[in-house]
Amino acid sequence: MIPFPEGHVAVLRALQPVWDSERFIVIGAAAIACHLDFRWRETIDLDLSVAAHVDDYARDLESLGWLRASGSPQRWLVPDGSVIVVEI
Repeated sequence: MIPFPEGHVAVLRALQPVWDSERFIVIGAAAIACHLDFRWRETIDLDLSVAAHVDDYARDLESLGWLRASGSPQRWLVPDGSVIVVEI
């Protein structure tokens, strides 16, 4: 197993007070990289699948200081500059 980058770990920890671990999972290349050597891939985003009501999830993320990216409702900008993609 290859560990998550520190920025991804910080994002996952930030989400824990908002949603318990049964309400979101890591998907995409970041999830695959936990099991395979994906160091050649230069993705900088963290893809998540979230079990949250569509009316609540944006408010939950905004409470963390996250901003929705312009023109892409599922992309969020985290205060540290990371990009998070949330699929609900």
